[in-house]
Amino acid sequence: MTDVVLTDALVLTMDPQRRAFRDGYVWIRDEVVHQVGSMGALPPLPTGAGVRSMRGRHVVMPGLVNTHDHISNNVVRGTFDEGSHQDYGTRMFAALRALDGDASHAGAMSSLVEQLQGGITTTQAGEFGHRDRPSGVLRAARESGLRVVFSLAFTDSADETVNALSVPQEFRETPDEAVGQLEALHGEFASPLITVAPEALSPMRCTPEMISSLHLYAVARDTPLFIHLGAAADEMEESQRRYGVTTVGFLAGLGVLAPKTVLAHANYVDEQDNALLAEYGTGVAHCPVANIWAGGRIPMLAEWLEADVRVGLGTDGATSNNGQNLWETAKMAVLLQKFRLADRTYASAGLGLELLTIGGARAMHMEDRIGSLEPGKQADVICIDIDRPTLTPRETVTSNLVYSHDRSAVRHVYVAGAEQLRDGVPVNLDVDAIVARVKEQAGMVIAAPGVGLGFAERSLVNWVDD
Repeated sequence: MTDVVLTDALVLTMDPQRRAFRDGYVWIRDEVVHQVGSMGALPPLPTGAGVRSMRGRHVVMPGLVNTHDHISNNVVRGTFDEGSHQDYGTRMFAALRALDGDASHAGAMSSLVEQLQGGITTTQAGEFGHRDRPSGVLRAARESGLRVVFSLAFTDSADETVNALSVPQEFRETPDEAVGQLEALHGEFASPLITVAPEALSPMRCTPEMISSLHLYAVARDTPLFIHLGAAADEMEESQRRYGVTTVGFLAGLGVLAPKTVLAHANYVDEQDNALLAEYGTGVAHCPVANIWAGGRIPMLAEWLEADVRVGLGTDGATSNNGQNLWETAKMAVLLQKFRLADRTYASAGLGLELLTIGGARAMHMEDRIGSLEPGKQADVICIDIDRPTLTPRETVTSNLVYSHDRSAVRHVYVAGAEQLRDGVPVNLDVDAIVARVKEQAGMVIAAPGVGLGFAERSLVNWVDD
């Protein structure tokens, strides 16, 4: 057995009682949390145990859970800013063609390093497009040491009524082809840290047969089923036209809301939908920064929580949220509800901490393994230096973590008991090499036909070259 004990820390357990210790310890044994408690109750340690004192200046808490992302998109970060919806969709298909295995690997490595340095220990990675893209992303996941729930998205519909975009034939699959690809990726990449799961690109861009097939695969493999849902109003309108019910009602009728279904965005749902989400235990990946980046609706987070819907936070990919900063996402999630409800007293930073950790674990149906520091759970642990201007005074530390967080304050990260970040530096990854690779691949992808179109014209900066 390998024992590592983090001592003399402010410990936020996020357990069911939300216990916190002003002078506490977290004992990691192999890949799991062995004990958590106050320093006064620390028992004698076994010979050879590694002790790391946090010197009273660090918060130790569960690693953050990012419930929705497209991690390969870091390669084209910034190029989609301020474009119209039609422009976004047209150029996205161009980018999907250009993001091959090498470019996707580079983008994914960049995103994973960024997330690791911000304290994210579990991330979702939804991918779609080039045939080599999934293997590029999954290679990066394996190299990163993070916990990655990878989903491969599928569509088989040529319908042009939703978002005024038709999915080109080259990006469509049959249900049998989808299952075959998932099985191949599962066989090559699935591990204790990597899950390979199915994703329906949209309820209105997949036939009922495709969605049902993906659901059956998820049940057979005991994985989540991810579905992009309700990012735009016209999807709900189209569902009403086709089926006479909302998109959530349509999925409930198909029998695919349970088990382990996770809906990304869900901006456009109603109160009846919320009751269905709660009834079936469906998870919601709430992406507030991406929603407002696109000029979209502020979702009903308060109503979801009131109905006991499983809700976590997602950064979304770098083409709809330039940063992979989940702390920023938590702040925006809470503040946008205050704004939406016109109630400055609504919730608190404590809600942000819950959404970042145990809420994300519940949304991903992983709360039995991650999201809190409890004996027997996976040792996904982060250590945050709070002796810095952005995080003082310590009397208000929980508010400061969410409302004024400096993500560079994350100093140490453990995933399944393995140290992946030490003093802010990845233990097993060469950041300079990753950045160089992203720069190389980004230059080629952005120069590909249709990808970087119009970006320079939208910028207010006029570069002057000698």
